[in-house]
Amino acid sequence: MTKGTDNHNTVIAIEALDTLAAEHELHLQPLVFVEPNRYTAYTGMRSLVIVGDSGSGKTALRLALTRHGTLENTPLAYLVVNWQPEPLADVRGSPAVRAFVRQTLQACATTLLTILVRHPDLFRRAPPTVQMMFHWFLQAYISADRQHLWATVEE
Repeated sequence: MTKGTDNHNTVIAIEALDTLAAEHELHLQPLVFVEPNRYTAYTGMRSLVIVGDSGSGKTALRLALTRHGTLENTPLAYLVVNWQPEPLADVRGSPAVRAFVRQTLQACATTLLTILVRHPDLFRRAPPTVQMMFHWFLQAYISADRQHLWATVEE
């Protein structure tokens, strides 16, 4: 240890960020998140897919976008869906693409259902054609595992 170094504070800092993973440091994430250069482009109404290596900030960005879209006393601005591909054994090409698209749509349906359960007025105020589309989409893409679904919605 060099002269003038505060080893006690270094230990506290390391313990405060013990996992260095956004999903495990939720209490610190709003304070330490650094917006990427194109962050404002990500907060618009366009769809985007975030990919990157482990530790590159994907979860931190998703959490920031979720916070941005659900600011208190403001209407819900957009849907942030967390989808992580489930491994497929011996499936390649078009069948793999179809399976991944289905996984993605199931994640969208689960997230939409979660939002509608928490904000039922969004459904009630929607035009009848939008309500019918929500109903169709949820029926078509909600997972058959209802117990897992309700556990996800309750989180």
